[in-house]
Amino acid sequence: MLNMKNIFYLVLLCSATLNSARAEFVLWTEMNSSMLVEEPDNPFKEGIERLRLSDSERADLLPYTNNSKAKLQNALEEGSLKTTSVANEIYFTTIKEVVLESYRAQRGRELLLRFALNQALELSYGLPSEDGISLLKEPILSGSQYSDLHRVILEDSMRLAIRFYEDERAALDMSDKIMHFSLEKLKLSREWLRSVWEWKDLNKAEEAILRHWAATALSDDQLKSNKFAEEILPVDDVLRLAPPTDTSQYKQRVRQMRKVIRELEEGLSTKLFPNSGSDKRRKTQFDFSEEAKGISTDK
Repeated sequence: MLNMKNIFYLVLLCSATLNSARAEFVLWTEMNSSMLVEEPDNPFKEGIERLRLSDSERADLLPYTNNSKAKLQNALEEGSLKTTSVANEIYFTTIKEVVLESYRAQRGRELLLRFALNQALELSYGLPSEDGISLLKEPILSGSQYSDLHRVILEDSMRLAIRFYEDERAALDMSDKIMHFSLEKLKLSREWLRSVWEWKDLNKAEEAILRHWAATALSDDQLKSNKFAEEILPVDDVLRLAPPTDTSQYKQRVRQMRKVIRELEEGLSTKLFPNSGSDKRRKTQFDFSEEAKGISTDK
């Protein structure tokens, strides 16, 4: 039998248990109420509260920080703080890595990016082997006197590649996009020629520029269309000529190719931008004086 003392202790125990349970219930209710009550929108909080990513969201984003565009941008940023020789090595290494990875993973995409980078390599570095380790052909413009020009070519080409990386101009079809790219590359190339003075080197550089344009522009779609026939045929004609053998022939060939390059740019500009002006032979910011090089403009 329970005596009065035991009953008293039992009542105290039950009371304490009930109070504890009540306190826990109140705490649980308050916590859940705060979760259920939606905080009113505050327009002044936009852009100031940091979003915390989940582990899965971070994992989904990581691959996109390692793409071709990001690598080229990082290389340009790093190279801008370096001497020319160090910067060129950074650019050579990055370009070869980007071309290899892009070709393996994105063969059907990033085509213009690889065109820009490969053409820059041939002019300044040479033609790499299929694994990028060895060199199959010396650069078009070889020699330490062209180190600064190599840097300009590489940096301009990397920026051009970035610009046309997954081009957002949805209104343009692929054939028009290629021709826009070829025109921009032609403008840059004419600027690079200002730093080439030897006749043999000018001949090699201009021949490469025209060959690069043809390799870019002469897709199956373009060959089936007559839109750019007036531009395509003169390029093909001059590239078919036999190589020059003496200084006189080099001079003549440089003048021929210079004329073709100039008229090619003018023709492309007129057809791609028909409403930009009535002067079909307008000069661009990349034009330069042929007389300044001692090259006659006489035909």
